[in-house]
Amino acid sequence: PQCVTLAPGAHAVVYATIKVSSTETGVIYGYVAYDMKSADDKESLVLNELHVDILDYIERAWVNELNFRTMWSEFEWENKINITNTNVEPRKFLANLMENTNMSIVGRREVRAGVKSGEDTHTAKKVKRRG
Repeated sequence: PQCVTLAPGAHAVVYATIKVSSTETGVIYGYVAYDMKSADDKESLVLNELHVDILDYIERAWVNELNFRTMWSEFEWENKINITNTNVEPRKFLANLMENTNMSIVGRREVRAGVKSGEDTHTAKKVKRRG
């Protein structure tokens, strides 16, 4: 943010983007460092704890396989999400996992229960069974 000089008794609102370097179970801690004209050392102000649930900010999106592999190697993966599931059928387990984590399968724009593995969801068609 830009520098602000305040007269005695004045106030200002400053908006800034922050980068979170680490959290402890969804709680962000931080402080603001600032200079005062009358002091030689920097002053600091400890901020209140900020509670954040990362899943509120994750949205499902499509990415191709090459970009995914590139991002996977660059990102630090330390967040773990516990999911309870009693489904033993792989498709139902996968659907539950994707729903609870806002994730999807790499290289596929959509996954449906009726689409066979390896089929592109854009070309897959529903087939009526005769019986």
